[in-house]
Amino acid sequence: MPVRGGFSLGPKKYFIFPLVAIVLVFFLIIGLNVYLSNEIQPTAFAALGVEGSPERGEYKFTIALADQNGTNGPADGYIALKIINIGGEVIFNSNFRVKSEEFCEIKAGTGVGLIGYSWSVPVANLGSKAGGGRGIAEVMFLSLYGNSITGTLEMDLPD
Repeated sequence: MPVRGGFSLGPKKYFIFPLVAIVLVFFLIIGLNVYLSNEIQPTAFAALGVEGSPERGEYKFTIALADQNGTNGPADGYIALKIINIGGEVIFNSNFRVKSEEFCEIKAGTGVGLIGYSWSVPVANLGSKAGGGRGIAEVMFLSLYGNSITGTLEMDLPD
């Protein structure tokens, strides 16, 4: 019985090659997604604002995100908005998911173009306890990376 000097997998090689190829393709796809992604890991708001009034019938909230280097850009995450009246009562509470593809160019207070996200809240959604006067809107952005950013805004409330 002759002894061969090489190593042979025999029919197993037909099973191992596709398995290795699938794993390599998987890592290649993940690597390309990370490389081509334009998301940032936000650490602060580059812009935070609210426009509108009870007379207009809606409030338009706008955010723009920035990372630790001050770079503005989009990010996947969740937005939580809480509006509190002058008596300290929560009159509106909402949270929703946003995707980086939903961000677009916005104009900041000085007319500077930033990448941001805007959404509207109808005055009718604020509830009956608005009480008029001034209120506070607390806006929180929670990125899928785990970073949380919070900011507050003053706003006029309906009677």
